[in-house]
Amino acid sequence: MVDLGFLLITFFFVSTTWNRPGAVRFFIPAKGSPTLVPAKASLTIFPLQGNQVFYYFGNMQEAMAANQFGICNYSLNSGIGEIIRQRQSALKQNQLANNGSKQLMVMIKPNAETSYNNLVKILDEMLINQVSKYAFMDLGE
Repeated sequence: MVDLGFLLITFFFVSTTWNRPGAVRFFIPAKGSPTLVPAKASLTIFPLQGNQVFYYFGNMQEAMAANQFGICNYSLNSGIGEIIRQRQSALKQNQLANNGSKQLMVMIKPNAETSYNNLVKILDEMLINQVSKYAFMDLGE
């Protein structure tokens, strides 16, 4: 009976140490002058209600005039992850890179109605697609 108790205590001790909670690491930039990103190397994402995402490339006014915007979802083949992969591919081929920038900068602008689940989905897409430069921003910026 003591052996069974010892085994149970050992099991619970080991199982709780294997599964430690993890946290997302955020890197906050130092104070100073803002980093300039070429318009063609930037993507702005607005998570919407109903698992929808509004996005545009570069400056909003120029994107609207050039039809460089869209609404998508989080699906594998036609979702925001595919939009990110297409833009990364174009930057790697140096078709859109201005000033030698080959890294995509993603600006995420959630609003009050954005669900926590959708923010986690967007962060997952940043990790899956290895986007090293992304930022959460206010809607007015």
